[in-house]
Amino acid sequence: MTDVQVDDQFIRAWDANARIRISELKEHRDSAYTDLSSILISQLKNHTPPIHSVLDAGCGVGALTNLLHETGFAAIGIDPSEASIHQARQAWPESSFAVARVEQMPTERIFDAVVANMVLHTTTSLDSFCQATSAVLADHGVFLATIPHPAFYLFAKEPSLNPEYSHEQRFLITFRINGSEAHPRKVPYVQRTIQMYTDALYRAGFHEIRITEPPQVGVGRPHDVLLLQGLL
Repeated sequence: MTDVQVDDQFIRAWDANARIRISELKEHRDSAYTDLSSILISQLKNHTPPIHSVLDAGCGVGALTNLLHETGFAAIGIDPSEASIHQARQAWPESSFAVARVEQMPTERIFDAVVANMVLHTTTSLDSFCQATSAVLADHGVFLATIPHPAFYLFAKEPSLNPEYSHEQRFLITFRINGSEAHPRKVPYVQRTIQMYTDALYRAGFHEIRITEPPQVGVGRPHDVLLLQGLL
């Protein structure tokens, strides 16, 4: 399956899942998403130099973008899923959204920060995403990303897939939050090593790359998530 086919498959999946996803987030049923949003906003608020403008790359139905806006950041959320952006605009009309990939954004280096909340493991070309992120960041900008923990997440969630840690693999997995029904469409998931992520950040020009392992996020399994940070 080509990268384009996987990308199109991902967009179609989130177009189909958007209505359920907006209900989950508006009703605060995804405790992991709530915790991750709090972690990302705390990182942004405590960053030096101060952060004003934020691009939420792969914003989905826009809940984090709206929280960024309410916190006082000049935030815009982008996502290639038209149905997701439609839901975002209906749910949070005061926030700014656009149907776009980060690779399609003007390279004007206008953002102090880019966040990608549970996005990088869905991208077929990690290098393209990281390089495009670097291109829209201002000098001394920061990139914050959360990902399922490559060493634990898929092995506990989908052991029947027989994932391997040492090389890149592509899967379709069921998306559901704890205690809820599965979403109607499976979503692409790219299994990579931690070093693959950090190497891609280095190649895109980021330095002072930090990895944080929150011990618990939401009500799910311990050590399910990684926080990646890179500075320009």
